[in-house]
Amino acid sequence: MLTYKKKSLASRTYTILVSPLDWGLGHATRCIPVIQRLMHHGLRVILGADGRAYDLLKREFPQLKVLPLPGAKIQYPGNSNLVAKIIRSAPSFYQSIKAENRHLSALIPEHDIRAVISDNRYGLYSQDIYSVFLGHQMMLRMPGLLGVSEYFVHKLHLYFMSGFHTCWIPDFPDPPYLSGDLAHRYRLPSNYHYVGSLSRFGDEPLLEPAVYQQTESEITPDILVILSGPEPQRSILEERLLSQLVGSPYTALIVRGVSESNRRKTVNSRITLLDYANRWVLQQLILKAKVIICRPGYSSIMDLAAAGKKAIFIPTPGQTEQEYLAWYHYQAGHYYYAPQKSFCLESAIRDSEGMNGLCRSPSYRLLDTQIEKLISQIEIRDQ
Repeated sequence: MLTYKKKSLASRTYTILVSPLDWGLGHATRCIPVIQRLMHHGLRVILGADGRAYDLLKREFPQLKVLPLPGAKIQYPGNSNLVAKIIRSAPSFYQSIKAENRHLSALIPEHDIRAVISDNRYGLYSQDIYSVFLGHQMMLRMPGLLGVSEYFVHKLHLYFMSGFHTCWIPDFPDPPYLSGDLAHRYRLPSNYHYVGSLSRFGDEPLLEPAVYQQTESEITPDILVILSGPEPQRSILEERLLSQLVGSPYTALIVRGVSESNRRKTVNSRITLLDYANRWVLQQLILKAKVIICRPGYSSIMDLAAAGKKAIFIPTPGQTEQEYLAWYHYQAGHYYYAPQKSFCLESAIRDSEGMNGLCRSPSYRLLDTQIEKLISQIEIRDQ
């Protein structure tokens, strides 16, 4: 276990605001190790979120203050034309950034906030406090013929993050990379830093005996389905997979990723639906499952790499980031993937047997280095 030489805690009881984007649960789950390491360093943490991200953080950190902090709302279309949807939403998205910035300005004096860590929330920065942007997608993938504009979009993306003092990238500086081109294709500014994998499973076994006694953690399913992401695509995938599982011989547990509910439902003697599983239960399920099916969301990839488990990916239609990550890891021989529209359970299980998986466990050394720099910046501002 890593040990750290600390200064007196009395000299670093600064308040840090951590706020993830409410776009599926992945942004919130990858903030879990950040929150834990901040507390390990003796910092006071408060959280800001809305939607399902708010519900998840309330569950995972009942001892911390969680502030309602509305953010940008971009709903996935029922079809695959996500880029067109985002372009049409650009004016309201820009207004939400301005609203976030105003909201943060009001929260800073009210809660004596000394630094903010914003996971993909572009408006949560201030020159009055040390501001950190957390994100892995430095290069935004563009579909089809729009691919020629990727470098221009990359530079525009950097401009939108220019209000932050630094950027923390949840990936490794050395291969095998988790994000591929998304964080490694183009040269990045000197104030951008890789902080390693931010898996909620950490670099040590999660020992919570009282939680492990839950019925769900004792299940050893043939197939574990982990659903995530915004609606309506989350529900569309759930219905498609459920229809195929009902007619199959496999036992299956579907974790629906609905953090606002605790419902557990038995479909038949072989299939169980679970609205939400905390990180201790989910780790046990992942370690025991024979087959894992999930979206290739970046937080899911970090969790799978931490657990050293293989999986079958089904990218969200039209989400170029997930489509690229699925292809990238398939080409590397890590994970199998199949399109949602033509997904066939039996053939996916058969074809995934040749994949090797990926094992990259987080040590948090890189993250701790950046947290120490954050503390140093706060102390410099106090002088």
